[in-house]
Amino acid sequence: LTSRAGTARVAIVGLTTSAMKEVTLKGVTGDLEFEAEEAAMHRVLAALPPVDLVVLVTHCGLGADRRLAMR
Repeated sequence: LTSRAGTARVAIVGLTTSAMKEVTLKGVTGDLEFEAEEAAMHRVLAALPPVDLVVLVTHCGLGADRRLAMR
């Protein structure tokens, strides 16, 4: 999602754990596929139009969330 906040162009990106199939009830995710968090983040960021700020909202586990924040 991209939007404007005043004159700033802002992208909001949501990211969840690649282990979703292991942490949810069997069958809930169906045929969905989950790629590695960092690879997904880089793919999405590369596809964004030019922005001034990226807000990354993650739910990947504390260690992965911290690693992604450092990137």
